[in-house]
Amino acid sequence: MNNLAIAPQTPGHLVPQQASSDDHLIELWLAGFDSPSTRKAYTSAINRLRKWLGAVGLRQVTASDLVDYRDSFKASWSDATRNQHLAAIKSLWSFGCDLCYLPFNVPHAVYKLKKPRPVTAERILTEKEMLKAIQLEPDPGAQIFLRILYGTGIRASEAISLRWCDFQRRGNRVFLQVQNGKGGQFREIGCPPKLYQELMARQSPTASGSELVFGVPYIHAYRWVKQALTRIGKPEASPHWARHCHAVVSHEHGADWHSIARQLGHKRASFTMDRYGHFTGKASSDYIDC
Repeated sequence: MNNLAIAPQTPGHLVPQQASSDDHLIELWLAGFDSPSTRKAYTSAINRLRKWLGAVGLRQVTASDLVDYRDSFKASWSDATRNQHLAAIKSLWSFGCDLCYLPFNVPHAVYKLKKPRPVTAERILTEKEMLKAIQLEPDPGAQIFLRILYGTGIRASEAISLRWCDFQRRGNRVFLQVQNGKGGQFREIGCPPKLYQELMARQSPTASGSELVFGVPYIHAYRWVKQALTRIGKPEASPHWARHCHAVVSHEHGADWHSIARQLGHKRASFTMDRYGHFTGKASSDYIDC
């Protein structure tokens, strides 16, 4: 009988453990997102879920648990906020199933994201209101922050991440590079030349191109905007309202939906038009006299 060396075989069902705990899984999952704002938002969403679950681990979560959790969302939440929380949960479970840490992709079966409703009238500041908020702001830093939100339509999280080197001049035009937009996406957009000139006048002579333009945490910038809009009688407003105002006012002044979509970072102009189109032009009711 021949002595044949037989290599040891690893059973096919045995695979290296990819995540050792719920905390480890979440750490690995978050590491896959390039955008700091996405990581922050998704961390907040998952922390809220885990606090609601209490001692129940992710592997023990049932469909009934997730339905009950969805029903716990605040009535005041917008569709976009609800979708963000659901999307975070769906993403985590998909990742956990891919690593064979979670047994079933329960959220995929029970959660469907809603198409966001068009922005409603009470969330749209008029051009006059926006300019009044800017004019009444006594803090120069807060004032120019408001102006960049309104003038470019960028998100507050994008604005606080701006560096001096993100502004590029080409002839009479100024371009602004958003390095980490929503979902970690890069985009290059326009910036009003007058706003650019005043921003550059604020730059320290010793500042390097890599330094932050505003150098304040998000909560500080958020309070800037809240205080400014409360001053004009809009205490319920958020920084995103300046973005809404940019979209509507720029279209009223002649910008087409494709250029507005590119400016805002929307993938499709049809989405932008669905969000804001009912505020510009005429409605069918304008043609009825009764």
